[in-house]
Amino acid sequence: MNLSGVTQVDPIIQADLLYAQVQQTAGLNVIPVNRVVEVFAALKIEQVQSEEQAAIICDVLGCDALLIATITAYDPYGRREWARPCNCSENQIPEEPPA
Repeated sequence: MNLSGVTQVDPIIQADLLYAQVQQTAGLNVIPVNRVVEVFAALKIEQVQSEEQAAIICDVLGCDALLIATITAYDPYGRREWARPCNCSENQIPEEPPA
C-alpha cells in the first residue's frame, strides 16, 4: 500500500490489514472488521475507552476478547515505519446466576 503524501491514516484500512494477519493464526476465530464497526455505530462510540466498554462490545459481538491496536508512530514523508502496539481485552462481564 502506497501512503505517499497521506497525512492521516485510515483506521478501518489499518484494522482490515491487522485482521488479515490475525486471521491466519491457528486456533483463532476472528470477527470481520465490518461487524465490529457496526457494533461501534450501534453503541455510538468511536473507540474503546475502558475495559468495561470493551466487555460490552465483546458481549454484543459474542466474542471472548478484543484485540485493540493503536498507531503510535507514523511519518507520511519518511521511511514507512509504523509502531502498532496491541492490547487484548478479555470479556470480563460476569454471567448472571441461573434463576
